[in-house]
Amino acid sequence: MGLSIDPLSWSRLQHGDETSFIDFLGHHELQHREFDVLIRRLGGAPFASLPLAPAPLDIWLLGEEETAPSFYPGDTWHQIHQVVHEGEASSLLIASPPDLSSYDLNDPDELATWAYIHSREHVRIRQSLGI
Repeated sequence: MGLSIDPLSWSRLQHGDETSFIDFLGHHELQHREFDVLIRRLGGAPFASLPLAPAPLDIWLLGEEETAPSFYPGDTWHQIHQVVHEGEASSLLIASPPDLSSYDLNDPDELATWAYIHSREHVRIRQSLGI
C-alpha cells in the first residue's frame, strides 16, 4: 500500500537514477489514489481525481535526445500533479500546497528542492488524514 511508504524517503531521490524515479512514480500514484479514497470516505468535498501515471502525450516519453535525462516528466504531468494537490488540500480544508509545478527536474538542484518540498507536502496530507 502506498500509505505505508514514508514519503520522506522521496526527499532523497538521486538525480539521474531512472530506476528509482520510475519506482517513485508508481508509489507516488498509489499514495495519491489512497488519499483520494480516504478523503472521499471522510466526506471531503469533491475534487478532480486525475491519473498521475506518465502521460503518453508528455514530451519526456518521446525521449527527445536533446533533453537528458529524458525520463523526468514534463509540464503536462506537473500541471496535473498540481491540480491533484490543490484538490486534496481544498477538500481537506487545509492551506493550499506549495507550487510543485515550476521545477525543472532535469536540474539536480531543482530536483532536490522539489523532492524535499513534495515529500513534506505528502507528510502534511497524511497528517491531515490522521495517518
